Amino acid sequence: MMSITKVDFMRVQTVSLTTIDFMRVPIKVSITTVDFMRVPIKVSITTVDLMRVPIKVSTATVVFRQVLIVSITTVDLLQVRIASITTVDLLQVRIASITTVDLLQVRIASITTVDLLQVRIASITTVDLLQVRIASITTVDLLQVRIASITTVDLLQVRIASITTVDLLQVRIASITTVDLLQVRIASITTVDLLHVRIASITTVDLLQVRIASITTVDLLQVRIASITTVDLLQVRIASITTVDLLQVRIASITTVDLLQVRIASITTVDLLQVRIASITTVDLLQVRIASITTVDLLQVRIASITTVDLLQVRIASITTVDLLQVRIASITTVDLLQVRIASITTVDLLQVRIASITTVDLLQVRIASINTVDLLQVRIASITTVDLLQVRIASITTVDLLQALTLTTATTGLVHALMVLFDKNDTST
Repeated sequence: MMSITKVDFMRVQTVSLTTIDFMRVPIKVSITTVDFMRVPIKVSITTVDLMRVPIKVSTATVVFRQVLIVSITTVDLLQVRIASITTVDLLQVRIASITTVDLLQVRIASITTVDLLQVRIASITTVDLLQVRIASITTVDLLQVRIASITTVDLLQVRIASITTVDLLQVRIASITTVDLLQVRIASITTVDLLHVRIASITTVDLLQVRIASITTVDLLQVRIASITTVDLLQVRIASITTVDLLQVRIASITTVDLLQVRIASITTVDLLQVRIASITTVDLLQVRIASITTVDLLQVRIASITTVDLLQVRIASITTVDLLQVRIASITTVDLLQVRIASITTVDLLQVRIASITTVDLLQVRIASINTVDLLQVRIASITTVDLLQVRIASITTVDLLQALTLTTATTGLVHALMVLFDKNDTST
């Protein structure tokens, strides 16, 4: 129970917040006026049950560009628990003094500050993101990712020990015991850009203003897609696709897509943790099995005759260009992992990593062209000239450079596009 007379935070004026009971999910909130960046907002939430999603919200005006949340006690969204947040802001996401965050088993304890586009995380005790454990991080910054004195980082079995500094655009890693990046496979879009995500025939994708081609527009909060009419995060409507809902996602000839029980199309089931698709047998976030595709695994990514897109292993078919911050893939002409170029596949650039005539690239089990295997710490490559962890020169490969290497994060966007590509290519992929 909470009664706020007036809150003024960065020109946000909230009057008469009546009742909040986050622990016992029926929530009644009556916000009379919210003025943020001079935008009047009226919100009257009658009931919120985020597990069964009867949510009633009447809004005069809502600006999600500057989404502000002040002093939440507890939030549970598909098992997402956030306790005692001081401030949340969507584009400049600032989260202060979070006790616990659990997002599909993501546990973060005692964060001082989180900022999404300029992600600063100070003094995190533990982070667990699908088995991602990070202990005693001083600072994390997403676009300028600086990580100081990390004890252990495990990102889907990615272990990094005693890192001095990590920087996403200029990734500097000092005295690493082990680094295992992930398996990033990409194939079949025109253009993808993380912050200004542009996709092919598919015109543009933007994280908060996500626009996609024919596929007209995709918006994360007001997601509009193609012959696809509208996609909305909570009421996602798509194309001949009838409805997509984050909690009850229904698509097309596709019957249902559910974030936790995702059912799609001739595709039988897609499940975020037990993801089953199609004549595609199974897609699992940790045990990802797809299609004539035998298995896709986030750690052991096995995919059979795939042209596909996979969450952290992004495989996309006959792509013109993919831009993952500047990731360009041609048919596949170019892959840019900030400058990662793969030709037919001509070149791979892992900020300056160039590899020629690649069959497959796998970050942990990198199989390339005439090249058999490339392993970050056990780098085995076919006709290799030289392998050097800081200046790695390889055969038909030009250069691999760990200090000019890039660490990549493509979670949600990658999944959306992966699913989209799978939906579009469902008949042919089976």
